[in-house]
Amino acid sequence: IVEREGYRTSLNLWHTILHTDRGRRSEDVKFRRMVNDDGYQNLSVGCPICPDWQKLWLDTFADGAKAGFKTLWIEDDFRFHNHSGHGWGGCFCDEHIKVLQQRGIVAKNREELVANLNAKDIVHPDRKIWQTFNAETYIDLAKKMRNKMDQIDPNITLGLMASYIPVHTQEGRDWYGLIDALSGKNRAVVRPHAASYQEAGPRGFFFSFGNLSQTFGVLPKGTKTFFEIENCPMSRFAKSNHQTRMQMAAVIDGGCDGLTFDVLDFLGTGPASEPGMAPMLSGAKDKMLRIRDLAAQTTQLGVQAIVPADTTKFAPGNGKPEVGNLPTAYYGWFVYLGGFGIPCINVPTVPEIDTSKIYALAGDAVAGLSDEQL
Repeated sequence: IVEREGYRTSLNLWHTILHTDRGRRSEDVKFRRMVNDDGYQNLSVGCPICPDWQKLWLDTFADGAKAGFKTLWIEDDFRFHNHSGHGWGGCFCDEHIKVLQQRGIVAKNREELVANLNAKDIVHPDRKIWQTFNAETYIDLAKKMRNKMDQIDPNITLGLMASYIPVHTQEGRDWYGLIDALSGKNRAVVRPHAASYQEAGPRGFFFSFGNLSQTFGVLPKGTKTFFEIENCPMSRFAKSNHQTRMQMAAVIDGGCDGLTFDVLDFLGTGPASEPGMAPMLSGAKDKMLRIRDLAAQTTQLGVQAIVPADTTKFAPGNGKPEVGNLPTAYYGWFVYLGGFGIPCINVPTVPEIDTSKIYALAGDAVAGLSDEQL
């Protein structure tokens, strides 16, 4: 129906590994469950190297492709962190530990591995092995998905919904390898993650743009991006129309190719659930298109906030036996300077220092610069 009216449709199947159990056990579906770093045994969240879970995931996307959708989105639960609200995430099941031991980790069990990952004042060899395996797992899954799509229709585009880049940094995600594996005839597209699901002050507001800036930095050049505009819970009381429009304008000005909206409820009632949303979006459309045209003629300038995307690979641990405490690069300077009206750009690699520019540096990222660079 919508395609007859000149629109194109894409499909988000909403779940991959699964965000969280929410009490669901999925007892009729047989696959190995994820074990989080704190030992929590998930009820429904899958282990990403389990062949039974992989088949379920691939077959589900195949159903969407066979239904005729030309773009399928991989949800942002396609990640190892943030599952079921326990610890950092997973998977640290016995099978994972066994595979990692075959690759050379010295840890004898989950508890030892978690401690080694953040061993005090060093980068423990187990961390490198763990991160490398994580990156390879992502790429292997992406290749299998791309192959599944190509068997149905090589013209299908895969979209990847990303999360908070510093936590992907802890995982060891290889962005170039992952985007390449998801791409076929058409380059994979990406939805950068935002915060500000509710009304936010300057700090929360600019946090989203720090993540957008960092996402641009880690992606291969030419990757199209569609920013996340979300209200949670789905209600006009969650976030004002004014702030929603501010987000839209800022990310279009920041260089996004488009927007994705998660502003209606999940109950199938569509725009009727939020009768004020469609008029607001319609009323903002012409202004947003004008901003897009203006942004295409500009170059971003500002303070260079050095936020190395590989911080977790080189920064020593602090000794806390928690994966969530692994060193990573945060957006502190970007958020605070932006909140005070000072333009910033996140730089995901340590640049060749240009004394005519202004740089900002803080936290674990300092470990990535030589004394001369400092």
